[in-house]
Amino acid sequence: RHYADGHGYRRDHTNIVGGYVDVNPADYADFTAAWITAAARALRPGGQLAVITGPQRSGVVQCAAETAGLTWVCKIAAGRVFPVRTVRQPSVSHWDISVLCRGARTNPHRVFNPPEDLPKARSGDPYPLDWWPAEYNGRADRPGLARYDNALPDKLVRRVVWCFSDPMGHVAVPFLGAGT
Repeated sequence: RHYADGHGYRRDHTNIVGGYVDVNPADYADFTAAWITAAARALRPGGQLAVITGPQRSGVVQCAAETAGLTWVCKIAAGRVFPVRTVRQPSVSHWDISVLCRGARTNPHRVFNPPEDLPKARSGDPYPLDWWPAEYNGRADRPGLARYDNALPDKLVRRVVWCFSDPMGHVAVPFLGAGT
């Protein structure tokens, strides 16, 4: 929990979808290991797992993935608009996207389609950086709908799917970022 009064992310619990339960922070590592192990078994050779988390949890994800036998591909910092004033530390204004694959990174079935809207090299060729600025990722605001602190912008999710899967390929999304 992030607040001493026990209100977590200050969600309005009347807007939460029935059945939604936050993972107890003490159980997060075990919870993550369990679902990543299941995902690793479900992936085909060369198949990839892209996990979007806050920076403080990406290490847990990466350790669980390596224990489950997945190979690290990259980690992308994706900027987000998060207007919170802080006085004791910098405000976290990005998501970490940890990309891992089953088997070798050189597997010919592993996919990477560079984002088309990011800057190009001087040659005009794609120059895929591991930093996606906030203006390319969209906002998580959803007027008229419940908004949670962990909502993901549709544009960011589409970018991840485009970059790490084949068109018409199979994509499984077990956690939808509070209804993204």
